[in-house]
Amino acid sequence: MNRKSSDTFRQVLSVADSMEIAFIDPSGKVITKKMITHQPEVWLLTGTITNTNATPSKECVFHATVQLFSQGKPLFVQPAALNFEPTCQHIAFLYEEKIYKKKFLVEGVEYLQGLKDELLPEENSLK
Repeated sequence: MNRKSSDTFRQVLSVADSMEIAFIDPSGKVITKKMITHQPEVWLLTGTITNTNATPSKECVFHATVQLFSQGKPLFVQPAALNFEPTCQHIAFLYEEKIYKKKFLVEGVEYLQGLKDELLPEENSLK
């Protein structure tokens, strides 16, 4: 992502006022989802997406998707894919007809893991 695209992408993220996060199984089937309209929570995630490119291994699978909204309108053509395992942490999204993979700051990973623990407590009991 060049500097201009990066700045534009940051502007897009800054107008997000809600988001829907869906946790998925390895086949891509939605297990559970949550709509989040509390803007500080939305910014907690969007503010932790870095400009650093992620280079995940081919073995990385996605655990969740997120669609960001501004005034009820989706900001991505399709939901972005999320992985927050230690060796695969990144978000993959389609932006300006290109697929980007960006790293998260640790706060974003912790937020996503906490949300997963809240929505899927039975998975924690299996650990």
